Amino acid sequence: MMALDISLPFPGLFSAWAGSAKRYWVTLAKRRRSGLCVTINSDDPAYFGGYISENFLAVQHALGLTREEIRRLARNSFEASFVTADERRRFIDELDGTG
Repeated sequence: MMALDISLPFPGLFSAWAGSAKRYWVTLAKRRRSGLCVTINSDDPAYFGGYISENFLAVQHALGLTREEIRRLARNSFEASFVTADERRRFIDELDGTG
């Protein structure tokens, strides 16, 4: 599985980045439908700021993503993570409300 990681280490700079991100989202959506695993992450949040919940909110706000698109991005994070298959299934089941 190939994954595209969107890390936002400086939330204050996100608004400047968001203008270009909107242009790329259409391309990412096409790539995602063709199997690209897009994820949102944070980069050393204690040092840089930009905790994961803030990053998800910033991306959702800037790109106008639906609840289902956000859920897909969260699911992708688990699918691309370095955890055991059992852990992955447990996390995804919890996300889907079945765990």
